[in-house]
Amino acid sequence: MMDQNNEEVNELMTIFINMVPVMLDDMLSFADSENWKAAGNVAHKLKSSMRLWDISSLDEDVVFIETYGLQETQTDKVKERIVHLREHLFNVIEEMKLELN
Repeated sequence: MMDQNNEEVNELMTIFINMVPVMLDDMLSFADSENWKAAGNVAHKLKSSMRLWDISSLDEDVVFIETYGLQETQTDKVKERIVHLREHLFNVIEEMKLELN
């Protein structure tokens, strides 16, 4: 993760913890309504936050969702990747919450 002073890191971590679940919910909702481009746009925004925290293990998923969501191709796999990403990012968020306490 990032190397900054603790107060700034905690503040950024709190923002991540609060924003990412909303983004994941939006992405899944867009996929459910087959609005693939919107799901891809959310993935694009999420990608930079994940990279800021060096969550590289999920980079392939978020890039796949962004790329194929925006292209509106391989949509069956896009939704699978969203579900996978959600599950694992929620685990990351739980770990971050523990770090904050």
